[in-house]
Amino acid sequence: MSQDHMPGKKVKITAQNPVACWEEKIMLPMQGPTQYNPLPHFKGTYISDNMANYPYSLTHMPFTRHWEPVDREWKMIFIENKYIRLMISPELGGRIYSMIDKSTGKECFHYNPVVKYMHGGFGGLYASGGKELNYPQAHSMTNCRDREYKIINNKDSSVTVYISEIELLNRTHWHFSYTLEPDASYVKEEFRAYNRHFTPAPFHFWNNAGVKSEKGSRYIYSENYGLQHGGATKFSYPMFRGYNLSSFEELPAVLGIYMYNTVEGLVAHYNINSRHGVARWGDPAGPTGKKYWVWGMDTVEGKLKQSVISGANEQYSEIQSGYIENQDHFEMMGPLEEIRFTEYWFPVKEIGEPVFSSKYGALSIHHVIKDGKIFASVGFVSARKLEKTTLNVSLNGKKLMEKSFSIGPNEHFVYEIPVKSEADVKKIKVAIDRENVRIAEYCADEENPPALLTKYEQRGGEYSQVEAKNNPDALVQMGKWDEKTGFVSKAEKIYRKVLCLDEKHSEANRLLGISLYKRGLFQEAQKCFDRSATRDPYNGQTYYYMALNALADKNISLARRAANQSVRSREPELGNFLLGIIAMLEHEFEKAAGYFEKAKSLNMQSSRTSAYLALAYRKLGMPKNAMAEIQRGLEISPSDHLLQLEASVYKELQATREALFKQFGHLHQPYIELACDYITIGCFEDAFEILECAVKQIPEKRPKAMLYYYQGYALNALNDKRTAEKVFKKATAARRDFVFPFRMESFDVLKCAIGYNRKDSSALTFLGMLFYQRERFNEGLEYFDKAIGIDDKSWLAHRNIGTYHWKISKDLKKAYETYKEMIRHCPENYYVFQEYCAFLQAADKDSEAVIFLEKKWDLTCFNRGLAAQLVNSLLKLGQLKKAADIVRKVKCNASNEGFGGTGYAALKKYGDFLMGGKKYDDAIKVYSETLIEHENFQQGPNNGRWFAEALYKIGLCHKNAGSKQDAEKSFRKAIAEDALITWVSGHEDMIWVNRYYQALAMLELGMKVEAHITMDGFVEYYRMLVESNVPIAPLVAELATNVKEKYKRCVDTSRKGFDAEI
Repeated sequence: MSQDHMPGKKVKITAQNPVACWEEKIMLPMQGPTQYNPLPHFKGTYISDNMANYPYSLTHMPFTRHWEPVDREWKMIFIENKYIRLMISPELGGRIYSMIDKSTGKECFHYNPVVKYMHGGFGGLYASGGKELNYPQAHSMTNCRDREYKIINNKDSSVTVYISEIELLNRTHWHFSYTLEPDASYVKEEFRAYNRHFTPAPFHFWNNAGVKSEKGSRYIYSENYGLQHGGATKFSYPMFRGYNLSSFEELPAVLGIYMYNTVEGLVAHYNINSRHGVARWGDPAGPTGKKYWVWGMDTVEGKLKQSVISGANEQYSEIQSGYIENQDHFEMMGPLEEIRFTEYWFPVKEIGEPVFSSKYGALSIHHVIKDGKIFASVGFVSARKLEKTTLNVSLNGKKLMEKSFSIGPNEHFVYEIPVKSEADVKKIKVAIDRENVRIAEYCADEENPPALLTKYEQRGGEYSQVEAKNNPDALVQMGKWDEKTGFVSKAEKIYRKVLCLDEKHSEANRLLGISLYKRGLFQEAQKCFDRSATRDPYNGQTYYYMALNALADKNISLARRAANQSVRSREPELGNFLLGIIAMLEHEFEKAAGYFEKAKSLNMQSSRTSAYLALAYRKLGMPKNAMAEIQRGLEISPSDHLLQLEASVYKELQATREALFKQFGHLHQPYIELACDYITIGCFEDAFEILECAVKQIPEKRPKAMLYYYQGYALNALNDKRTAEKVFKKATAARRDFVFPFRMESFDVLKCAIGYNRKDSSALTFLGMLFYQRERFNEGLEYFDKAIGIDDKSWLAHRNIGTYHWKISKDLKKAYETYKEMIRHCPENYYVFQEYCAFLQAADKDSEAVIFLEKKWDLTCFNRGLAAQLVNSLLKLGQLKKAADIVRKVKCNASNEGFGGTGYAALKKYGDFLMGGKKYDDAIKVYSETLIEHENFQQGPNNGRWFAEALYKIGLCHKNAGSKQDAEKSFRKAIAEDALITWVSGHEDMIWVNRYYQALAMLELGMKVEAHITMDGFVEYYRMLVESNVPIAPLVAELATNVKEKYKRCVDTSRKGFDAEI
């Protein structure tokens, strides 16, 4: 993109205005679906079997329709100085959508001229372009949705844009700031996550930068080996199996690598042809994660993604930095704990591939040959103004160059120093000192071989069942791992197993108690905490959680005793914090202020403690103290909601309220979270006030039921029964879809509403959802039944009961009855229809599924998910020709976009049927269609690469039809596909399926040795899956049963150990 075509208006940067910042609406086409699923995605339900998505609504729905771009205005925030220009999109998760190097007019990241959505990520919606922010997961729930933003003009003339939110999975608050300084060509990025809640929260953070990929692209990391995305394959880096993994041209297929044992802060992308790129530096003592993802050069993933994801019809790759080693791992933040780190991203130009970066710039060293002579090329591009700086270059302790220089932001130099050999270049040491402080130092070391990984590391932190069987401590570690990765019920089972081995195991009791507390089982939790305290009477954490549990159970006296014991037992911050809450509930504000002061003195970074301390001062009539505490807290966390709201109480800071509500926009969850903050300490008037603001601020068309319920609850606590009743009636009448209650406080709120109106079917349904989410299924079903008894048309209650019987109790007969009721009363919605048909297929009622989907043909044709279900049911019913015809019809209606893996399966099975009936010409036509279908498949690599199977079977048809020459051609084509599949990527199952059919093609050509080698690879892969306890794809398992017979055709199987190998 040239500088003349930069999006947004042009501004003049002056000495008086060195950094400009403004908001502007930009017209960008949008392409793709954005409809959300109205069904709650409890863990263990359809689609969400292994993902904790609730309470977010998702878009897990692939589409066949060809989506035409639609022009749309997008709110953008621009920041610009003399060197770079940023365009930030708060409506797309706060990503940097564009970063322009003004000296060249070139984009630093992949700029997508179309906001082009595709199916992907935890939220079900993914769009490429720029640099996305992901917390608390990779490709997180809201990275394509609205996030809050705040702009601050700093005293040093720099400008900071904060992107923030309270995520709903664990109720932690996080912000990410972009700061542009007057005399720097970097954007300084600071991340802060703060667990403002009372229990541990799992998280990770990934900064995912898309970069344009083309010939000359290089992906640069300082590490020398890495781990495969989604697996345990080790890669040396950059050279691996003869491939240069840092070079785009040498990456034949999709590849994702996590760099292992991070030692430097460098991450970079550089194009050696355009001589331009971008570099990142982060303190290696802080975030340790580094990754890259490349779609590769081949036509299936790479070229297809080029057209599917990028509106510019160009490939992109991802260079990423993260807080921890990989995206399979999570860290835990304790209550009131914060995590911080800082990164710098800046343009790189003209110096060659960087080998070192810091916040001052990037350094390069490589060899060049001119007129037969060898030179060491030493280059540096600065990211900020540097004066009184010295460059030192030495070889084996001998000084080759010493040069003093001054350099401005985004300026560079390159020096060529004669050396005797290329080997000398690798031994050169370069150091840059600024005012006697070293700001850069690099010497290429000998490559170290990758260290061997332990079994513990290969499994991502889990012990095996054998290792942990009778080892309570090992089992506890397994449980903690499961809890961090979202498998809470699995962790709870492990903790119970530990207690069978050791009833008073302190840690297992405490962890189980926390889990039970979060499920609202306070009495059971108390027993666990009692046992934990018996074994370890000086563990302050146990008493803290005991106090928290008692507080939730309305047992104030026990809460006070336990909190005091926590203070005495090495957990004084959390104990004092809870004592402050108890004092606030009892209107002892002076005591509360004292407790919060003590808690603050132990953790000066806890913004919630600061907010509650300021609130206590307000109640005591001490405005100066309150304002001082608010201002101190806002320095720590400028985007903290509670601090900003408390600030608005005072005339001097009243503008913060309007700014805060502007941050929230149409989002209702931040208002409810604020109300909960006040409810926690008994400030119901404040809670009602913020909810009243929300009701006025948010349009009626938005789902507002829970706002009204919380408002009624606050009025009830204030003893305004009459108004509370009116408000609860509004809640009952409000729309029910997209209302997913999840907070602990909602139990009391909804029970209060039911106390006013026992026939409030909405409150009954929502309360059932709260119980269901916490896996208290019987109580959930009880409330769903009550809701249906009042309103038989409550289709959501029917659905939730059906889900329970299908997925939990496995009673398909009852599930069938309730799903039929759901479908009678539900709205026309393809998400609902897809779940209904998925159930019918699971219950072997494919005939009904076919009838239903054919009745809904217009919707089925529009939606690939429904069309795939129709095809699958037809295949199960043996209606192969009809299934193949549906694939063709849907492809036609989809503007010839791919139907996907199901379409391939339908055509393949029909081809198998025709070949079995000796209709070889017809079979060849159908198998040929499968090749086209797979080439058009738009959903990426998850369905693998099946060319070899189709080509092999086409060869068999030619052979059986007597056309030996054509058969040989097809067999050789199948084998030639090996150029694309000798790769080890994140989708090995399908790669090895392909190899299986290649081996069969080799046998047809008499290539027994080659077939043996290929089949050996399949056997080795299958053995690895078995030994690693990895789930095995059904197709791989099916083929493995055939391997031994096929193997006999390759070699003599009488050798010792052959049977054991298979």
